[in-house]
Amino acid sequence: MKIILVVDTLDEKIALDAVARVGHYFDFIQVGTNLLHLCGTGIVKKLQAICPDKPVYLDSKIIDVPERAATLMCESGAKMFSVLALASDQAISTVLRVAREHDVEVMFDMQKVPDYRARSARLKALGARNLCVHKNADCGESLISSFRECLDIQSISGIKMAIAGGVDLLTLAQIKPILTPEFVIIGKSVLSAQDMECAARQFREMADC
Repeated sequence: MKIILVVDTLDEKIALDAVARVGHYFDFIQVGTNLLHLCGTGIVKKLQAICPDKPVYLDSKIIDVPERAATLMCESGAKMFSVLALASDQAISTVLRVAREHDVEVMFDMQKVPDYRARSARLKALGARNLCVHKNADCGESLISSFRECLDIQSISGIKMAIAGGVDLLTLAQIKPILTPEFVIIGKSVLSAQDMECAARQFREMADC
């Protein structure tokens, strides 16, 4: 299981400082959508300077102008970027083509997809290799029950799964043996911890066990 540190503060210095402190515990560094809007794709090189051995994932949430947007993400130096699973089939095919040309991975965010069974099957047919079940804990969604849809998606598509949205150590301990996700995206549980390094180390140990 790979763990991804997402930084999404509206303060670039805080974000870079956090990555400098705990980025080495993670497999990817993710630039959250808000931080990406604030700093632009230039933040990729700044993160690479801090953690040169950690690939960067841009949570770009592309839904339209697919060729230009995907090309921008690929040329930034990032190794992965996100696309909303609600995007049109044509947009998804375009993004996947651009990503293949640059040897970059695409993560499809299943947020707000009404029929996740049908959409995950269609995404697989279009060539998707990574899907993220993304829940918003701030909106009162139950993480444990929400992530159960991962089981359906796994059985339908067999695509690599990521989970995101308020994941803490307790949640991860409960869902890891059931879902066995390929990726777990972690943010607030580390960045808001009193001891960031201790929290990051605990996530690393749980991912590796």
